Amino acid sequence: MCHYTSSGGQASKEIVIFTDSLQRDDWYRLRNQELTLEKDSNVTIVRVAHNDLAPVRWPPESLSEVFDWLKSADLAAHDSLARGILKNLTKDRQIALLDIANEGIIGFEINFQSSARTVLQHHAQRKTKHGGKKNGQKLRSVLPMLRAKHATSAILRLSVRSISRQEIQQRNRVAPLDLENKKILIIGCGTIGGFAAQLLAKVGAGRGSIGKLTLCDGDFLSPGNLSRHALPATYIGWNKSEALSEYLKRDALGRLNIHALPYRMEMKEEKIHGYDIVIDATGHAPTGKMLSHLMRSSSRRPPFLIHGYNDAYGMASVVMIDDGKACYGCTQQLTVLGESNKPPSPYRNSCGSVFTPYDASVSTITAALIQEAVLNTLNEKLPWTYAQHSTGKVVHHKRRKLAKYGGCSVCS
Repeated sequence: MCHYTSSGGQASKEIVIFTDSLQRDDWYRLRNQELTLEKDSNVTIVRVAHNDLAPVRWPPESLSEVFDWLKSADLAAHDSLARGILKNLTKDRQIALLDIANEGIIGFEINFQSSARTVLQHHAQRKTKHGGKKNGQKLRSVLPMLRAKHATSAILRLSVRSISRQEIQQRNRVAPLDLENKKILIIGCGTIGGFAAQLLAKVGAGRGSIGKLTLCDGDFLSPGNLSRHALPATYIGWNKSEALSEYLKRDALGRLNIHALPYRMEMKEEKIHGYDIVIDATGHAPTGKMLSHLMRSSSRRPPFLIHGYNDAYGMASVVMIDDGKACYGCTQQLTVLGESNKPPSPYRNSCGSVFTPYDASVSTITAALIQEAVLNTLNEKLPWTYAQHSTGKVVHHKRRKLAKYGGCSVCS
């Protein structure tokens, strides 16, 4: 049980369900609470395979209404709750958690009258000389006492939160595998790389016994980056890869294995060895071509190289998956923007840096396409190796399996 204060200053308490102690400790850390376990709480957990979502009256106002619903929804759960309550009649207060299939967990606190609890304990502790039939008869004889109005002084709904990985991940699409235990390298931690790292961490990147998410960038966060970058202003002056690593780990539930490489990546074969997926989020054409070349010259190439970049002066988001059949240079066969539609002033200068002005939405779409591309690599077959989202006066190309380009300077 955790005590916390809401944004409005109201003090509350919540029941947290966890699968290991690290999840529990992280929850207390994120709640800014000291770890105080209530070891004397009597908790009964019952799994419910329901037919109906809820009784006519909901939430229940009495223990009798809870039993009425369970009797119609799942008779086995009905009996399990009764046995659990009878087993834990050592104190006036009990907690019951109903783990309802495909719905979540409902929790409530039961406060018994001392006199009723004494009578219930007496009946529950009576020993029988016979088998299951007599035990079933004993349960039926005690149930009316549990359902009686005078037995409980109150039944209160509780705020119950499951922080298991299954609960956190359940809203993601169902994939044959996930990114746990994958070794992923992101080169470039600007706007695209920053949002891509966040999205990948949400679907398992950096988790598992051997999983690792490596972030590489030699640049530093400046005030001019804030309008488009995923990082907040508290990280101004930090190296982008180190700031992003610290930012993701700080607010994560459970251990994230993230490593920062605070320098510009050297284009050498050994730098990309050992990774399952390499992501080029630099948006820099020479870097993209050099990585494509390294992938083809390496005897231990990663299975997938993914390029994500903003094209057509910020009017198109493009992601390309290099699985060895076509490379970054092969995208030159696709004309995205004609000369007549080129903006009159596509670049601007500020404090010695050159940038293209456009909204952060372009980069976030590119990052989302990167997440989709990475998850697609888990499938037996890739549905596409080239995807584009475009706005403005650009030539839009449908998703496709990109073919090798005869005029490509890398493949040819």
